[in-house]
Amino acid sequence: FETRFFNSIESKDNLLVKVSTDVKKIEREYNYYYLLPDHMKFWYVQPFNLKHNKDQASYEMERLNFPDLSIRWVHGAIDTQELKQLLNKIDAYLWQRETKDVALDLYERVETSLFVDKVVARQMEFKETPYYSQINEYIKNGTDYDSIDDVIDHYLRIYKKYRKTPKETKHCIGHGDLCFSNILYSNFIDMLRLIDPKGASEEGELWTNPYYDIAKLSHSICGNYDLIINDLFTIEIDDMLKLKLTFKRTNEAYIDVFKDFLEMREIEYQMIRIYEVSLFLSMLALHAENQKKLTALILNAIRIMEEIEHA
Repeated sequence: FETRFFNSIESKDNLLVKVSTDVKKIEREYNYYYLLPDHMKFWYVQPFNLKHNKDQASYEMERLNFPDLSIRWVHGAIDTQELKQLLNKIDAYLWQRETKDVALDLYERVETSLFVDKVVARQMEFKETPYYSQINEYIKNGTDYDSIDDVIDHYLRIYKKYRKTPKETKHCIGHGDLCFSNILYSNFIDMLRLIDPKGASEEGELWTNPYYDIAKLSHSICGNYDLIINDLFTIEIDDMLKLKLTFKRTNEAYIDVFKDFLEMREIEYQMIRIYEVSLFLSMLALHAENQKKLTALILNAIRIMEEIEHA
């Protein structure tokens, strides 16, 4: 089980035990399930037996005998037809999420906190890590940007330029981290279950921007996030002495399927990709232990911004 440095997963009979030194995070993940409306609990693997002390916390959940989507994705075990089937299942989940109308100022405030403020705050955290200076030099010498700050500033300009006020200002109950590693799916029985939500301590914290979960899907399908995390990429120096990020397989056909999915829901592809850039930039502080992956995350954000501007 692939986990971040503060988490571990233990197998125990037919159960999994998630343990973390981040006690509040474990408690929030556990509480999230019990705060959900009953009709939404169907989509989640139920946590139980919460235990905690001052140093760590844990909970248990049923072990389902099929892998998360990230494992199958990086092994090329999902074809475009299955992706369509999967997205139809995810669409059913998205339609069943609770939604509510909110005032425009609240909608914009939450949107800004997710896609702007988080990027800026995480950049400040990243600057405190030991690898920041070295990665900053890579970006300065290997791209057309003067620094990582310059990359962030470019994103903020693009966000401001292309961001549109939605026709409807609604919030929904969101998972908060709907990437492939948190989705369990069996195409044989058409069963989908979600794990590791962002978490909540009270009912009000369940609600979020309705496009955040969709942007998380995009960063797995379109953004190659899982390939980066699993080291399925190369970084080379091109003829202009610039860093070039290359993935070990292509995803154009899958992007076309995802575009059709968005079109069906009348969601603008370009806007989702802009939101997606924020995800790659805001996760830098979370992967500060690996210089190669850090560089790939930034180069990938740059690549997506170039695609947006040249679309």
